[in-house]
Amino acid sequence: MAQCSHKLKVFVACLTKKRDELVKESIDAALKICKEQGIPVEERRVRRKKRMAGENADDAGLTVVEEVRRCMFEALDRYKIEVEKRFNGITQLCDMFAFFNPHELLQNKTTRLV
Repeated sequence: MAQCSHKLKVFVACLTKKRDELVKESIDAALKICKEQGIPVEERRVRRKKRMAGENADDAGLTVVEEVRRCMFEALDRYKIEVEKRFNGITQLCDMFAFFNPHELLQNKTTRLV
C-alpha cells in the first residue's frame, strides 16, 4: 500500500510538472496528423458580440488550437483533482500505518518496538 501511495504522489507531481509540455506535444502531434491526412484546420469565424454604448472591446473568440489547448488544460486539471480526491484515503491509511512498513522499521532501529 505504501508503494501505491508513493506512486500516486509521484504521478500527480509529474502531471503537475509536465502539464504544459504534455499539452504542447499533444497539439503538435494532432496538427501533424491533420496535415498528413490532408485535414484542414480551419480558423473559426469571428463572432462579434453586440456592444453596449461606450464599449470598445471586440470579441475576438478563440482559434481552434486555443480552444483545444483550453479544453486539454481543463481536462488535465480535473483529472489531477479527481486522482487526488479518490486516492486520499489510501494516502491517509499509509500515513496512519506507516510503522508497519518494513522500510520504516529498518530505518528506525533506535525505536523500541514493544
